[in-house]
Amino acid sequence: MGRDGSAVTHDAHVYAWQQRELRRSLIRQLLRWHRERGAEWLRGYVERWPAWAGLRVDFWAQQRLGNGGEEGKWLS
Repeated sequence: MGRDGSAVTHDAHVYAWQQRELRRSLIRQLLRWHRERGAEWLRGYVERWPAWAGLRVDFWAQQRLGNGGEEGKWLS
């Protein structure tokens, strides 16, 4: 337990935040490559990634909202 009695420590919150930001950064980079290099190139690049299945939903949601992969941009 954390010092305040919570089940989740500060470190766990920081880790979760870092993981979320890393995921978003990766998706933004993929969005940039999709815009710059095209869908066919991206398809070939991610086709063997085991993680792509989990990233694909957020990737396409961001793409539909108009996110082109600009630094720090995440649309809700």
